[in-house]
Amino acid sequence: MADSEDPEVECPHCGSDDVERESQFGSEISKAQYYCNGCNTVFERIKYDGKQPE
Repeated sequence: MADSEDPEVECPHCGSDDVERESQFGSEISKAQYYCNGCNTVFERIKYDGKQPE
């Protein structure tokens, strides 16, 4: 399962929610890198805190 501070993260390849954050940053500063324990795939997800900028 993802870290408690992370929003619900689901693998885009297999749909599993058994994922772990691999790195705070992916190929860009706005992305985080995750590892899926279901299909053993690394994927990136855009960071978004849900708040609208002022």
